[in-house]
This record gives sequence, C-alpha cells and structure tokens, in this order.
Amino acid sequence: MRSRRTIIFLIPALMYFFSYFHRVSPAVLVYNLVEMFSFKATLIGLISSAYFYSYAIAQIPVGILADSIGPKRTLEIFSLIMALGTLIFAFGSSEAVLIAGRALIGFGAGGIFIPSLRLFSYWFKPREYATVTGTLMFSGNLGALFATAPLAIAISSLGWRGTMLFASLIIILSSFLCHFFVGDSPVREEERRERISFLKIVKTVLRVKNFVLLYAIAFLVYGSLMIFQGLWGGRFLSDIYGFSREDSSFILLLIALGVMLASPTGGLVSDRILKRRKPVMVISSLLMFLSWIPLALLTSELSRGMIYGVAILMGISTGLRVIDMTIGKESLPEEILGRGLGLLNISYFIGAAIFQPFMGFIMDAVLSSTGSLLEAYHTIFMICLGATFIGLLLSLLLDETIKY
Repeated sequence: MRSRRTIIFLIPALMYFFSYFHRVSPAVLVYNLVEMFSFKATLIGLISSAYFYSYAIAQIPVGILADSIGPKRTLEIFSLIMALGTLIFAFGSSEAVLIAGRALIGFGAGGIFIPSLRLFSYWFKPREYATVTGTLMFSGNLGALFATAPLAIAISSLGWRGTMLFASLIIILSSFLCHFFVGDSPVREEERRERISFLKIVKTVLRVKNFVLLYAIAFLVYGSLMIFQGLWGGRFLSDIYGFSREDSSFILLLIALGVMLASPTGGLVSDRILKRRKPVMVISSLLMFLSWIPLALLTSELSRGMIYGVAILMGISTGLRVIDMTIGKESLPEEILGRGLGLLNISYFIGAAIFQPFMGFIMDAVLSSTGSLLEAYHTIFMICLGATFIGLLLSLLLDETIKY
C-alpha cells in the first residue's frame, strides 16, 4: 500500500511541477516578450495574466468533475489541455496566439491542484493531510525553481520555443502515467456524489467564515506575489540594479527554494508539533508583508543581501501558506469538498489575473507621466505592500479548525 501511495502522489506532483513552472515562467520569458513587443507593460501583463484568468475559470468544472468522474480522469484531461496550450505557445508568433496558448495552459493547469487534493483525501489519513499537501507544494515550487535560472540556461541552449516544446512532451507523458498507474480510491475506483446545484454550493461556502477570509487573503497576497515572482521581479532587478537575466533568475530561484523549504516543514509542524492551523497562516501573512516593506520603501536602495533576504522571505511565506487549503478542507462540508476547494482556489488566480494587467496599466501610466521606471516600480510595490498588510489583518480573524 505504501508503494502504491507513493505512485499516487508522484504522478500528480509531476503535473503540478509544470502547473507552477508555467505560472512563474513569464518572469524569465519577459526578456523575450519585451524584445517581441518593445516595452509594452500592459500587453506583457495581459499575455502573462491569461494563464490566471483561465485557471480561475477552470476551477468551476474542475471541482464538479473531481467529485463526479473522479480525480484520476480529471487529472488526465486537464494535463493534456495544459500540454496543448504549451505547444500552441511554443509556436506562437503574434499576441493573439501567445495569449491563446497561455490561456489553454492556465485552463489545463487549473485542473491539477484540486483533483490532487481530492485524490489525497482518499489515500492519506487526516493527520497526514497537511504534510502531504505541503509536499505537493514542494513539487510545484520545484517547478517554480526550474522556471528561474535553469529556464534561462535552457533558453540559451534550446531557445524559448524549444524549451516550451520539450515541456509539453513531458506533460503528455505524465497524463499517460496517470492513466495506467493512478486509482481514485484504495477501496473503489470512483465515488459518485449527490448532485448539488452550483448556486447552492456558492451559498454554502459564503456562509463559512474561514472560506470568505481565506478567499480575500489569497486574492490580495498571491496577487502581490505574482507581480514580483511571476512577472516583474526579474525585470525590476535588471532595470534598477543592472542585473543580468541569469542574476535576476537566481533571485527568483531563491523564492522557489524558500517555498520548497517551508511547504513540507510548515505542514509537518502544523500536523505534528503545534497541532494548530491558524498560527502557521498568520506567520505566513506576516512574513509576506515584511518582505514588501524594503521593496516599497527602499526601492532603489537595496543591497544585494537585502534582495536575497526579500526573496527568501517571500518563499518561506508562500511555503507556509499551503496550510490554507487544509483550513479550507477542515472548514467545508464533505459533500461539496472538491467544488468548495475549487472555488477557494479561484481566489489565487483571480488575484493574479487582476493584479498583473492592472499593475501593467499603472506602470504604463506612471511611465507616460514621469518617464521614470523607478517611480513606476515604486508605485506598484507600494500597492502590493498595502494589499499584503490587509491580508495580514484578515488572517488574524480566522478560526482554528484542527479536530484531532
């Protein structure tokens, strides 16, 4: 059984690796996009954010499918959609095709995380759930790590199109592995659930205090993170501090390393040591707020050591925040768990989808009025500082959910 559970974990983890890889890869690909479209921050933000809009849209059918046809078949379908989007993006030569490719990538990637959590709820015990979820986040952020300096190296060797093509082939492989080696449940291959209307599910989750708070926190905090890690962080370091693409990618790599360190550790501490969820979530929100203070207040005066510290703090904060899905799982009724977590997961990607083009618009507006890139970055970083502060305040209002 243990070896079977290992396989059940590793195949969705491989898919989630690429889900996260695609999520943050624009921070390195932005150099190529800037060359293609000059410096049009709004357009580049739109191309990147297409992933997040479609990811958010995917959460509604994904939750329904995970509860009806089962997480295994849901993972197979959506991983293939992600592979198709990667292929389209790899061969895109116009704004419309690149946006369409990113949108398909996002829609496919949107069908990985929630079915994986649903699958693990069948195969792993409640006291193991936060740890397993944290380890899944580790695999995702290993993908984020590969979307930094390793991606820059791959692009220099294969070109960005060749690199995307190679990624699509591995995603297709993961779908075939899922088909042959993953089962929905150790007891039965599928679990059918009573049909519940979408409107009733929405009404149910909106009555859950923790759900509403987690939704708002994720929108604000993750939207801010994706401004730095997912799009403008690398370019900011090049524009203001003269970093090369490789040096900037290394800073972004530190964020992924911080997540990889904290995500399994945070789950383990919550499950085995604190036996609490809320303190981990509050610490996560606090660290994210603290990481934005130097970026917002000392935008052009950061030492290299301070930049390293900011990146590591962001990573640790993000890794600890994996506990929010465990809080969500323990707050929602079992009969709508897959769909409820799907709705919660939307908040992350609505946040990123709105923040990225909005911040691009703000940057273009500041640039047109002042001509200063520094002022443009300073403005959007101040907005992110305010957003993460609100997220911290909301985390203090969460109710504890642990029940063992």
